[in-house]
Amino acid sequence: MQEHRNSTAAFARRTSALTACAILATILGLRSVVGATSLAFESSLPIVGGHRLAIVTSGSMEPAIRRGDVVITRDVGDCDGTSSCVQDIRVDDVISYSGEGNTHLSVTNRVVARTVTANQVFFATKGDAVVGAFPSEVSSSRVNGRVIAVIPHLGIVLIALGSRLFIAGTVVLLLTVLFARG
Repeated sequence: MQEHRNSTAAFARRTSALTACAILATILGLRSVVGATSLAFESSLPIVGGHRLAIVTSGSMEPAIRRGDVVITRDVGDCDGTSSCVQDIRVDDVISYSGEGNTHLSVTNRVVARTVTANQVFFATKGDAVVGAFPSEVSSSRVNGRVIAVIPHLGIVLIALGSRLFIAGTVVLLLTVLFARG
């Protein structure tokens, strides 16, 4: 009888320790997703080979690019022969560029006109869904990259994973499952 009580107590301690480890692992795992998501909101998130990811938070490019999609951009720079060149951007390309007063803001719009001066290239950009507004004038120095791919709905998943409600719900669900088994 005493031996059964000792094994039951040991089992309870192991279960408590495993529960605590599972909760800690869940919270730490979700915190890393939250960190990646917050980077994507502040600016684009760099990935391998001069590419970036950004979550689209506006509907200005619908239907081509919807709110909640993730865009992959290829970095562009001055024409030094080592990367994509801002000179290669043409009318109808979709580009991402820094906001005028906020360099952490990344805007993604379609190029509707292109002007070349002696020193610089300027792009007139506009969202596909924006009707009646004048295009924004963007200097080549503000251009971050050209959109090369769109991943539909991935941004919605990343935003959901980063929400406090999702984290709290996951912890409650995990605790409920663990205690229901015990």
